[in-house]
Amino acid sequence: MPLVCQNCGHSTSWDTAPVPDAADPIPAPDDFAIAATHRAALAEIQAEIMRFKTYSANYISALERKQAEVQGKLTAIVYPVLFLPPEITSRIFVECLPEQHGGAASALPGCAPVLLMRVCRRWKDIALSTPRLWSSMCIGSSSYHKITVSDVKLDPLSFLPRLGRLHASLSDADIKDIIKNAPILDELCWWRRHSSGNSGLDGVTSTVLTKLHIISYDPISSVDFIAILQNFPSLSDLTCTVKPDPTYRHTLLTFPNLTSLGLLAVSYHDVPPIHVLDLVTLPNLGSLKYESSLPREVMVPFLSPF
Repeated sequence: MPLVCQNCGHSTSWDTAPVPDAADPIPAPDDFAIAATHRAALAEIQAEIMRFKTYSANYISALERKQAEVQGKLTAIVYPVLFLPPEITSRIFVECLPEQHGGAASALPGCAPVLLMRVCRRWKDIALSTPRLWSSMCIGSSSYHKITVSDVKLDPLSFLPRLGRLHASLSDADIKDIIKNAPILDELCWWRRHSSGNSGLDGVTSTVLTKLHIISYDPISSVDFIAILQNFPSLSDLTCTVKPDPTYRHTLLTFPNLTSLGLLAVSYHDVPPIHVLDLVTLPNLGSLKYESSLPREVMVPFLSPF
């Protein structure tokens, strides 16, 4: 485009039109056609996605309406068993307890009373308000079946306050927690494994526990034997495996409540555990159980005060 002087009107022959940049080539005609094809395909895909979303939303809405309809019909059905008086339901629950272990409740999720609590909220409330269901419980008391308190699938605090008798194969930590949180527990039969070197009951006490049987391949010491009698002053029946220390001495202690004592030897070649009786006075002892024969020099001194 020629330039024109504003003063004199003189013009030049210079052309000021912009020169194309070599870095921005002009697209070929075929590129426009290809781009148009891609845009058309993209539009078709987007339209198909929109159609599918609409269909899915309608289908889900139809299913939800059907679900609400079926739920309404199910709710309208009356289950007579749910409307029995609580005391009758409670009695039925008690009859569901297994016969083994003297009718003790099983802690297994597939047995009463835990199974009953998983049916519905009403049954759970009735089960928890039935003390007989929780007064006696068996938790893995067989060597062929070992479970922990957490395997009960039930908040321990919901049944421990009602627990009066327990047969258990549990760890030291679980037993300690149970004794601490079971205020009316008066009988404990404990199959103990993986001992920590002491009685497993260090640090816990109870004034209501009257029967304690500790079945273990690992014996407790004379010190632990005395500690058990001191920490559970109401004990009337004690059975445990003891490996006495003949060098252990202390002031003679009296435990008038103990009426039955079972001493299990570690092996026939060990010092007879009856020697722990040199450490205590048991004025009301009426039953002594020992699993093997005792030498005369052990039995005569023991029986002479009686």
